Amino acid sequence: MPLVSVSTPDTIRWIIENSKENDVILSTPFYSTEICAYTGRPIVLHPKYETKEIRDKIMRFANTLFGDSEDDFYKLCKEWSVAYFIFPKSTYTSNNEYSWRYFTDKLEFDENSLALKFEALPVAAEYENKGRYQISVSTGFDKPNLKYFDLIYQNKEFNIYKVKPR
Repeated sequence: MPLVSVSTPDTIRWIIENSKENDVILSTPFYSTEICAYTGRPIVLHPKYETKEIRDKIMRFANTLFGDSEDDFYKLCKEWSVAYFIFPKSTYTSNNEYSWRYFTDKLEFDENSLALKFEALPVAAEYENKGRYQISVSTGFDKPNLKYFDLIYQNKEFNIYKVKPR
């Protein structure tokens, strides 16, 4: 099975080398299956939407991620025993009809969105709309100021956060 993105092998390698076999990984459904298949780590979400239970779980994840409460997202991670949150970059900055912002009806830019904080953009980042994408016009990434999540690894496509223990 081919990997979805160029940075996925690097991310997979990082997970294998830096997490325990029983560490639960949370990511978007699209990447979760690869994470599970290539690392053997347990995942929370998957892209098989046949049951109402998984559809509700994905909506709960998305709506909490695109809300403004880090506390609520942390509680969700603790409920699901999540050790690491793998955040695909551009999850917030993309706002086309296939994006999570579209899916959650959060198309208006919201500087308080938790998903924006997970993007780890510089504090002074400026944004502009470019066709189907809302992009940062500044360069580089900074560690976001989060209470419960430590940014511990980055590559071109992913930010990996360690969920702090209670």
